[in-house]
Amino acid sequence: MNSECGSKTKVPYFKRFPLLHSDFLLLTSFFRAIRILPVSIAQNIAHIRERIDAAARHAGRESSTVILMAVSKTFPAETIRQAYAAGIRIFGENRVQEFAGKIDAMRDLTDAEWHLVGHLQSNKATKATELFGAIDSVDSTKLAEKLNAAARAVGKILPVLIEVNIGGEAAKGGVAPHSEVSTKTGK
Repeated sequence: MNSECGSKTKVPYFKRFPLLHSDFLLLTSFFRAIRILPVSIAQNIAHIRERIDAAARHAGRESSTVILMAVSKTFPAETIRQAYAAGIRIFGENRVQEFAGKIDAMRDLTDAEWHLVGHLQSNKATKATELFGAIDSVDSTKLAEKLNAAARAVGKILPVLIEVNIGGEAAKGGVAPHSEVSTKTGK
């Protein structure tokens, strides 16, 4: 109701709340720009490589010593192929079953490396050993021993990264800093 004349008139929402209207315009402009000018995976990767180059120069390093891994979890094979076409060769997945369901569609990417980057339950160690070229999240001696046994059974040396809980927080995973994790290669 318009209080100036005492009659019912419809006042546009944006006139009653001008800040909300301008915010809405900014948001709609933002989303319109995204729809009109989508950034491709190749463009994103090129931008990331530029940032890596700049950071490496700043640190006095060669950017070729920096390894770029695309974490491809939840993305379909088609999207992973686009990253591969843009030069990515190392991919990180975090779910054994999900990756098992899409690896067949990517077997022809022969020089791609597949890493497991998420928590691995020890009951999935055998399947993970079959699927992945490296496990980047070993958080217990028990898991390390299961992975070693599974790798030995298929004649494979499986590179791993050990997660160390240096803060000693019970809520966080990882082995204690001074615990002994078996590093036997089976030789």
